Amino acid sequence: MWLFVAFWTGGAWVMYYVDAPTVVREFWTGQASGAVYAFTFLLIGTTYLLAGWAREQVCIYMCPWPRFQSAMLDENTYLVTYEAWRGEPRGKGAPERRAALGLGDCVDCQACVHVCPMGIDIRDGVQLECINCGLCIDACNHVMEKTGRPRWLITWDTLARQAARARGERLPLRLIRPRTLIYIAVLLTGAGVLSGGLYLRAHQGLSVAHDRAPLFVRLADGGLRNGYQVEIINKSLTPGVFTLRASGIPEARLVLSEISSKPVPEARIEVPRDAAVSLRVLVEGALDQVPGGRIPLVFTLHNEKTGETSRYQSVFMGPAAAAGKETR
Repeated sequence: MWLFVAFWTGGAWVMYYVDAPTVVREFWTGQASGAVYAFTFLLIGTTYLLAGWAREQVCIYMCPWPRFQSAMLDENTYLVTYEAWRGEPRGKGAPERRAALGLGDCVDCQACVHVCPMGIDIRDGVQLECINCGLCIDACNHVMEKTGRPRWLITWDTLARQAARARGERLPLRLIRPRTLIYIAVLLTGAGVLSGGLYLRAHQGLSVAHDRAPLFVRLADGGLRNGYQVEIINKSLTPGVFTLRASGIPEARLVLSEISSKPVPEARIEVPRDAAVSLRVLVEGALDQVPGGRIPLVFTLHNEKTGETSRYQSVFMGPAAAAGKETR
């Protein structure tokens, strides 16, 4: 059963990176790539090992959260606690016998231990392994109802309030204190930074990569041509219409073979919503030599609907100009 669960959970992770219907068909017909099979069985193995065998040991020894949690807690933290002042001493038996022996409300049924996913006994106090799920509270409340004792022997409370109640005192719940104010400030700061980044993020992206070979081509009219791979990203939820142009060289013209073979000063490109389009773009310029063999070339992408503009600086390459010779 654990291998079955590991296959359906661990194996499914592969589908986040490939087309799910396609990889399922290829997996069962033996046509999937070696990487798909390797990662599938790797994830099955790790899921089976960590979830089927190690289980709560992963949370105790591998997960960093218990260490963070223990450093963040204090005696006024609201968490799962055991009312030892009311439950001790523990003991089994009928209510009359337990009353005669002076036993507390805890009947030592171990229900809280049996339901704990971490296998700890909350009656021993707050422990590093506790994840504050509250399952022990529910289990204990059912037992208290059956024995006719008040509920919430295991409850949500603070250590300071429990110590006060053991002394017969009542202590108010302190939610506002320096520690919580610092936590709130950190959370608000983080939320503000994330919200600001989301609000101010660009709704489009432009990436340009110059061809490695050939670096440039001489045209019949004496000009030069460079090739580029241009990727346009539309991050908005509506289709976008973009205008692409290049500047930095005389009479710069663009040739988009996917759209038209005719050189144009600027190209109009449509990109579906939340999608990326990769284009092969040729840039031609009216110059026969390039000072230093390369000069800056700026690609400008303008969104006709929103007015947003993105720029990407690349280079235009060509034969280096001889000393004292001007380029036209």
